[in-house]
Amino acid sequence: MSDKKKEITFDYDKGAAQMNDIYCGIVPPGPKGAGRFTDLMIPYLFGELWNEEILSIRDRRLFTMGIIAAMGEYDVFTIQAMAALKREELTAEQLSELATHAAPYAGYPRSGGLLNAVSNAINAINAINNEKKNEK
Repeated sequence: MSDKKKEITFDYDKGAAQMNDIYCGIVPPGPKGAGRFTDLMIPYLFGELWNEEILSIRDRRLFTMGIIAAMGEYDVFTIQAMAALKREELTAEQLSELATHAAPYAGYPRSGGLLNAVSNAINAINAINNEKKNEK
């Protein structure tokens, strides 16, 4: 671990760019000044935390997905799953396995919800990909 302290810049544009990269445009950051919540969240969460190179984006996403799964936040899990598929960080089979693996830890009812979230993410990405193919 490095003893160097990294300067925190709270750069909104840097955070917005990282958010676009992480979510592949699925969740747009919105304009700067749209609200205090996003003006604080985007530079710190995406510009600093998700931008730190100690963990890869895939590693951060897996950890985030585990927390979200335990909380039963299926809509947010779907967004993370869609981005993981779009960025080719995880396959559909791996996402399904995450939901199955969560069962003994988060409970079977929550894991059932996660399987639905995974299915929704896979269907959404397949629809986006099919749309792109039809445009060509």
